[in-house]
Amino acid sequence: LAFCGLSSLNYLGPSVEHASSAQITALNTLVNNPFNGIITNAASGLSSSQVSATQLQLPFPQFTGMNLIEPPWANSIYHALQVKLEKRFAHGLQFQANYTNSKSIDNASVQGGHTTWTGGSTHLQDPNNLKLERGVSQFDIPQVLTLSYVYQLPVGRGQRVGGNWNRWANGFLGGWQTNGLWRFDDGQPLSLGLSGGQSLPSYPGQRPNLLAPLQRNNASQWHCSGSGCGYFANPGAAVVPPPFTLGTAPATLPNLRAPGTNTASLSMFKEIPLSNLREGSRLQFRVESFNVFNHPQFGGPDTTVNGGNFGLVSRQANIPREVQMALKFYW
Repeated sequence: LAFCGLSSLNYLGPSVEHASSAQITALNTLVNNPFNGIITNAASGLSSSQVSATQLQLPFPQFTGMNLIEPPWANSIYHALQVKLEKRFAHGLQFQANYTNSKSIDNASVQGGHTTWTGGSTHLQDPNNLKLERGVSQFDIPQVLTLSYVYQLPVGRGQRVGGNWNRWANGFLGGWQTNGLWRFDDGQPLSLGLSGGQSLPSYPGQRPNLLAPLQRNNASQWHCSGSGCGYFANPGAAVVPPPFTLGTAPATLPNLRAPGTNTASLSMFKEIPLSNLREGSRLQFRVESFNVFNHPQFGGPDTTVNGGNFGLVSRQANIPREVQMALKFYW
């Protein structure tokens, strides 16, 4: 039973998706290897006396694997509303707010690292049908709000408060500046993996089947144990698909995302003039705090169906509050 490889890579053609059980069994049967004695490299897997019938039906049966440098076969679309509010520095205050409402759709994105081919973070499910990979980009964050400011406190000599202070009072209490940065955003979409399963001959691994859309638990209803907290309200909706089929789960789940960001960083600066030493010289003291309100951002849940920990959130994605102090001398 021959299948024509329609893709330019080493996979069987789409006809294999409609093969009967008997045909699948025939493809997985060992047959005499015509490359025996011709290909002598044992590491290739093609030097033995027998190979699977699938290997001889591939477009390039003399190769057991092919690597590409991400061919330009993907496509994407991005729409966004971007709003910026800015107050330029005046009267000791500078303020800026940025808001983005966006959506990114593609068939070849990845959150980090690189892809082995057009598709998800590791592979696509059907090498003959790229449309199955189209969905919300793995890096998509629909809403992002950032707020930042710089404020020179009106305290000290020549200011509204303490304008007539002596140099000692001014040295301790005057000349302070505070800076802040807040970020609020939605999380990135989730992608499901699968432990086990049995893919079609020559095809990459399966994705899970979804019996119903997965739903997220309210954080207050997370069921926690020693191994983590349950993120999904109905984890049983994601199951292992039957052997030699394509899973129904999309490349990314459009309705479920990892927890978003809600964090702030603040700092206080103090400039101490040292003009008696040298003109323009000064000493800067700074106190900086990251994640100043110690707000935890949870990591995404385990998304490997049938892996034993599916849906469990077991880590914190950000660091606890950090405070650092520094002295900087400008000469």
